[in-house]
Amino acid sequence: STLVGATGGSYMQCLDAHATSTAYVLMYMSSRRRIDVWYAETSVDSNAYRGELLGLLALHLLLEQAHQVYGQPSQPTSVYSDWKSAIHKISHLNADRSPIRLCQIDVLKLLCLAQSCMAYPPKLLHVQAHQDDHSPIKLCLSRPDLIANVITLPKL
Repeated sequence: STLVGATGGSYMQCLDAHATSTAYVLMYMSSRRRIDVWYAETSVDSNAYRGELLGLLALHLLLEQAHQVYGQPSQPTSVYSDWKSAIHKISHLNADRSPIRLCQIDVLKLLCLAQSCMAYPPKLLHVQAHQDDHSPIKLCLSRPDLIANVITLPKL
C-alpha cells in the first residue's frame, strides 16, 4: 500500500504577525485512511515558509516513529511540498555545518538531523502550488480559522 504525505503552511500578517499555521496529511492511497493534523505556532520568525517546514518536520518525525513500530515500509513514502527550495535545502544541507544566515535555520537544522537519522527517509517531491487544480486527488488541509490551503497531489 502506498503511503503519501503532503504539507501546507500559511501566514496571514493582517490577522497575527507572529502566528504561522501548518497542516499535514498522511494517507494510505489504497484505503484512503489518513491522518490530518493542523496547528499554529507563535514566533517572531513567522511566515508561510516556516509553516511548510514545520509540516515537513512533523511528517519526518511521524514517519520515523511509524517505521520503528511497524518496520521497513514496502516502498518509500512520498512527501509532497509546494516549496521547491525547501526540498532542495533539506536534501543538500549538512546539519552540522549549515550557514547561520539561512532563513528558518532552526527548523532546517532539525529537519536535516531528522532525515539523517532516519533508516527510511521519505522521498521529497514538489507539487504545483495549491492554487493549481489539474489533479483529481485533492487532500484538503483546511480549517477556516487556521489555514486556507488545499494541497493537490499528482495522480498516482
